[in-house]
Amino acid sequence: MKKLKSIEQVVQSGLCIGCGLCAVVAPEAWKLDTEGPMPLPIRIGDDAGRGISVCPAVHGTRTLSAESAATFPDLDQITRMGPIRTALVGHSLTSQRSLSSSGGMLTEYISEILDSGLVDAVIHVAPKAGGGFEYVKSKSSEEVRASCKTRYFPVDLHKLAEFVADESKVAIVANPCFTAAVRRLSQSSPESFGAIQHFVSFFCGHWKSKSWTEYLVACSKPSKGELIDYRTKIADRPASKYGYQVEVNQQVETSLMSDVPNGGWQFGLFKPLLCDFCDDVGAEMADVVFGDAWLKPESEDALGTSVVLVRSATALASLQSASAKGNVAFTELPIKRLLESQNATLRHRQDGIAARIAIRKIGRKFVPPVRVKPSLTPTRTNLVSLARYRLAKRSNIVWGESREVADSVSHFNKRLKFDYLLIRLASKIPTRRKI
Repeated sequence: MKKLKSIEQVVQSGLCIGCGLCAVVAPEAWKLDTEGPMPLPIRIGDDAGRGISVCPAVHGTRTLSAESAATFPDLDQITRMGPIRTALVGHSLTSQRSLSSSGGMLTEYISEILDSGLVDAVIHVAPKAGGGFEYVKSKSSEEVRASCKTRYFPVDLHKLAEFVADESKVAIVANPCFTAAVRRLSQSSPESFGAIQHFVSFFCGHWKSKSWTEYLVACSKPSKGELIDYRTKIADRPASKYGYQVEVNQQVETSLMSDVPNGGWQFGLFKPLLCDFCDDVGAEMADVVFGDAWLKPESEDALGTSVVLVRSATALASLQSASAKGNVAFTELPIKRLLESQNATLRHRQDGIAARIAIRKIGRKFVPPVRVKPSLTPTRTNLVSLARYRLAKRSNIVWGESREVADSVSHFNKRLKFDYLLIRLASKIPTRRKI
């Protein structure tokens, strides 16, 4: 398996995640095409190899776990989520909790590091004029609070150089693979990107293409319009039983995620290929990581609760400061319970990845450096993993064919009926038995 040596090879391999960093370091050579399901780079000049040097799919020979250990050498508590200083569970004590997708801790944290002067600006995702979402730079907690919420929508970092120009202390909020790539960039090019000093991330089951948004709209009550909220809290329902909102003709309609055919995250619809070869569950290059507390009794609270993985001492001090001001409340969470909160993701990303690697290597295709060895042992985890892998790839293709059909949702799911059956059959195999 030859290493990918150019951005063209990354795109051809299907492993491009659309981050746009190649266009950041070589703007004269690359521009992003954002019209398709995922942003993709288009060559417009010669980049002399600079683009591939920052690509999340190609990050040298070290595994992410090795990189993380080197980045946080003072931490000796090493887990499947990387080094950990401590773990917390809690929520916002302000109105932010009801406005956020989870417990509001991430928004309170960003507000704290801005208000305290730890950073002068934060790069984060916000709604885009005309629809969709994009990365923006905020310099006040008011700006951050106005744009909180989870967005399952592909965004890119092509404005990164513009954001850090004339700044000295910047934080970035990004998914795990973007976080790792930007931290590498700040370390390798401190003169241009050294201002990015604080890295905030979140637990990421997988990324989604634009097709996910289109599918949710098609499944909604109005079946058309603009998706304005991916995570709508519903009173008297557990936090995990959330809805989503679509606006059409200035009317907002709330639909339940449980009514979306095969919309559960275990199916992995519209997942980019790189996500199936990423073993980073705990955003291992981030200073602090936030997520939903998918634990009982916390998950029963309709207002939402957050889990927090803390790595840097600075991040812990900022959380303690926010608590002292009465903005958040949290308690220490045993590491075992933190791991349990992400158990399904760990099983797919760090156990089931062994089978996906094996299949890709049989085809002599490039695989990013991971901590897992390939294996085709026919366990339930491996068989479910391969069935999901097949579905993720086919869903992106089949939706392209179904989206213009009158009953697009029905057409789409009928075409994937066999794929769903494979996952359900594999899931019924006894855990300890081999076939």
